Amino acid sequence: MTFIHPSRLALAALLILLVLSLASDLRSRKVPNLLLVAASGVFLLLVAATQHPSWRVTLLGGALGLLVFLPFYFKSMMGAGDVKLMGVVGLCLGPKGVLASALLTALSGGVLVLAFFSFFKKSRVPYVVAIFLGCCEYLYLLYFKPSLLML
Repeated sequence: MTFIHPSRLALAALLILLVLSLASDLRSRKVPNLLLVAASGVFLLLVAATQHPSWRVTLLGGALGLLVFLPFYFKSMMGAGDVKLMGVVGLCLGPKGVLASALLTALSGGVLVLAFFSFFKKSRVPYVVAIFLGCCEYLYLLYFKPSLLML
């Protein structure tokens, strides 16, 4: 299995999803289900239209995206919208992409928690900020520094 390069249309849809989710989370601390369902539909339609990547890879990416942060939801460390957002990200990026994004998201989240605690004395942060950063970092590496993903 290799890293999937999303089509330009899927990449644009992913970036729009991330920006809208970020704006919503910063404004109301919620990621609307309607946004997540619409984005899921877009990614699944793209797979149906192009057969790239395969259904198996797409659905596995979505499942891994959900599963990777689900334990944090069960421990009330993360909201359900954050977990569902990673599931939708997985539909676009596939299994390897969502795992790499999740790792970068976790690293970004750790830095954000430290910053929020240092400056605001709060340990709860709007986690879509970390998801946005982690996904953008992954896309940067995928397109501009792919050799770093092969480590």
